[in-house]
Amino acid sequence: MKKIITFLTIGILSAHLSAQNLPQTSPSSTLKQTVGLTDFTVEYSRPSVKGRTIFGELVPFDKVWRLGANKCTQFTVSTEVTIAGETLKAGTYSMFATPSKSGDWTVVFNSNTEQWGAGEYDAKKNLITAKVKAVKNTFTESFMIGFNNFTSNSGAITIQWENLKIDIPFKVNTTQIAEQNIKSAIEKGEKLGRVYYNSADYYLKANDTKKASRYIEKSIDIEKTHRNLFLQANILNKMNKKDEAIKLAKQAAELAEKADSKGWVNYINETIEKWNK
Repeated sequence: MKKIITFLTIGILSAHLSAQNLPQTSPSSTLKQTVGLTDFTVEYSRPSVKGRTIFGELVPFDKVWRLGANKCTQFTVSTEVTIAGETLKAGTYSMFATPSKSGDWTVVFNSNTEQWGAGEYDAKKNLITAKVKAVKNTFTESFMIGFNNFTSNSGAITIQWENLKIDIPFKVNTTQIAEQNIKSAIEKGEKLGRVYYNSADYYLKANDTKKASRYIEKSIDIEKTHRNLFLQANILNKMNKKDEAIKLAKQAAELAEKADSKGWVNYINETIEKWNK
């Protein structure tokens, strides 16, 4: 029995010793970004230059590269996204690139996400292939993936390392998703005054004053508040109806006074002053 206990003790100690927590040569990174109403997540490893020549040597030209180190780079998107004119459905995919000496790179999104490096890369599982141009860039020591050039409906995945950078443009269906969310919230029927207010605010920011007007009127019909009156004033101002906008904004300021909302009172009055100039 003593021998058994001794062997068990040695086994437990060995397990603890082997489970060492040591730094990674190419640390793992998780990037999260929202564009419009679409959530992106990129999980990848970040090797560093360390004085080496990267492209053409460490990363050979005209060969598939895992876009980083260790396990293949994983790209997750919460809604449909359009890349290189093709639709990528919501889900998780692997990303690979083939650098070229000419600067004409190929970036692919592949369905096999459980690969270590590019050893099991199968081009037949590519779902989207994007042709992009690598350009000279300021020196980047550690490999980096990011997002850039945002609008509510588009952006670019940016890849930087050593002295090169590539941008992979994409589009998302923000308008379609937003309109469906508005429809669903109205059908649910809860807190409709706020739902209509938020809808009006969205359409004002999207420069659709016709829809913004329709929804803010519905909000005011349910309950007149300083918030929805002031939003209606902003819509009128956007429509170049400044006199009507100022008149309505003054009413909104009065309601804000009654509600003891000093922050809103100051904000509304400051806006009226700007419109009067």
